[in-house]
Amino acid sequence: MLLFQLSASKFVGVFSYGVVAILGAESEAETARLVAAFGDEMDSQMLEPEEYEVIVDETATETVDFESIHLKDLDPEKILLSFLAASQSVVIDYHENLVDQALVKFEKVHRNLAERGKLVMTSRQAMKAIGLGGNTVSSIIGKLALLDKPDITWEEESAERLHAALRRQFELDNRFSALQFKISFLQDSSKTMLEVLQDRKSAMLEVIIIVLIAMEFLFFLYAELV
Repeated sequence: MLLFQLSASKFVGVFSYGVVAILGAESEAETARLVAAFGDEMDSQMLEPEEYEVIVDETATETVDFESIHLKDLDPEKILLSFLAASQSVVIDYHENLVDQALVKFEKVHRNLAERGKLVMTSRQAMKAIGLGGNTVSSIIGKLALLDKPDITWEEESAERLHAALRRQFELDNRFSALQFKISFLQDSSKTMLEVLQDRKSAMLEVIIIVLIAMEFLFFLYAELV
């Protein structure tokens, strides 16, 4: 991650997984300009924006609530932690939407199995679902570094408290656990479907081989008789 301080109260955070976090933009037009300057157009179209208010009050206790973060000052390390949690929340939302879309497709497959006893799915679709689950977990653990704590939290107790409060407020751990459950279900279902499809393909190949052997035998008999 890169953190840019454009003025005393304006910061931009740029993350390798395609998120741009902005603090202090004075208008939607300025926000769009900063996103265009620091981000990637394709990433900005894929990720849904999320807003979270930062309130600075040097006399107040630093807290995190449902709609805002209360800080004593705009310390870059505090801004970094706030940007990190917000950006992780946005990316988890993105992956949740992808997995939910895949689950909707599987719902139709399971409904056909339950009502008609028929599997309406291709091997390619099953493989793509397995790949989606593996890629999602890899992205969250690797690029998103959701399971890793920033170095500053090991050095300063106040930073550790803020980091923990942000993770609780954005429910990062709970949402990741829920996403893992969905992915496990998706992958298990995909593997089961793939095994059924492979068995079906093997059975069909066996039938074809038997038919070819029978045809060869008939041709042999015909040649012998003629």
